[in-house]
Amino acid sequence: MFIEYKKAIVTLIKCFLILLFFGALLPRA
Repeated sequence: MFIEYKKAIVTLIKCFLILLFFGALLPRA
């Protein structure tokens, strides 16, 4: 159960980093 929890946390962090990455790449109006 703990391993599944850790995998979910890692997935959330990856999604968050990807969002930040694309947010930084996109030009701000």
